[in-house]
Amino acid sequence: MGARLLFAVLVLLAVYVGCHHRPGLPAIKDAGALRIDCLDLYYMDGSDNIPANKWPRAIDSLYPISVLRQPDHIEILIKRKLGVEARGYWICRDPDAKPESSVYKLSKTRDSGVYQFDLFK
Repeated sequence: MGARLLFAVLVLLAVYVGCHHRPGLPAIKDAGALRIDCLDLYYMDGSDNIPANKWPRAIDSLYPISVLRQPDHIEILIKRKLGVEARGYWICRDPDAKPESSVYKLSKTRDSGVYQFDLFK
């Protein structure tokens, strides 16, 4: 009976962890290069939805799903489940800015002007 109880507890624990596990985002290897690459995107002609063939190396190394140019920041979307989850990096045009979002939860990283964004419903 003890072995069955232990097995049941382990199964429930595995299900719980599986349902609540949120893998992290890829690490930013060089925040300075990432900021420079993002600043370069502001001067690029064309759509605010930056096509993959235009992503600079520092952005491409994060394996994004999409990169969006906004007036005051660049959104690098890395993980998404439509309508449920969105995660990525928010790179402020001004590194001293205090960004606000009505859509995402923003978390400061150790790098100036670089935030992680999360949306979970």
